[in-house]
Amino acid sequence: MDAKRLGRDFAAAEAALLQNESTALAAARQVALGYLSHGMQSEHKVRVKMREAGVAVDLIDRVTAELKSYNLINDYELACLYLQQRIDSHPEGARVLRERLAARGYDPEAVTRALEELMPSDEELLAGYVSRRRSVLRRIAAECYDTEAERIDPCSRAFEKELRRAVNRGFAYNAARDALISSLEEILHDN
Repeated sequence: MDAKRLGRDFAAAEAALLQNESTALAAARQVALGYLSHGMQSEHKVRVKMREAGVAVDLIDRVTAELKSYNLINDYELACLYLQQRIDSHPEGARVLRERLAARGYDPEAVTRALEELMPSDEELLAGYVSRRRSVLRRIAAECYDTEAERIDPCSRAFEKELRRAVNRGFAYNAARDALISSLEEILHDN
């Protein structure tokens, strides 16, 4: 083989490889953009979709980096939106919210940053939770009231059930217990 022919074959192979790469890259972009057209998604979910579509790992990395540079993938913004919605509608402790965000596949650094910036104190969240449970607490106030001692009985079944519910929502046991007792006492004094 002469050097001239070898150079020509190499150039043709290189052009074919570049064409195939750009086709594969374009296909990977199409998969990701098609998925993102339904709404903003986490980087993890976009990567999973591309992997399911058979996109090569190096192309997945390249496409997600491009999409992040155009702010089409932003786990921090998604975590902030999710946190704000959960804080407003279903107050929970920071531990539970961190677990929920992790389960959604958000970047741990983005989750930490969002929690630091948006999370009110556990006391504020607990107060919001108790106020949302006010109607339920009204129903169980009479059941928890010990007429002999003239105080709330924290050993009643209804109180324990409500306390377990608060603890499962990520609030500290003692803080939840105290907040529930004071709310029940307030309800009884209002009546």
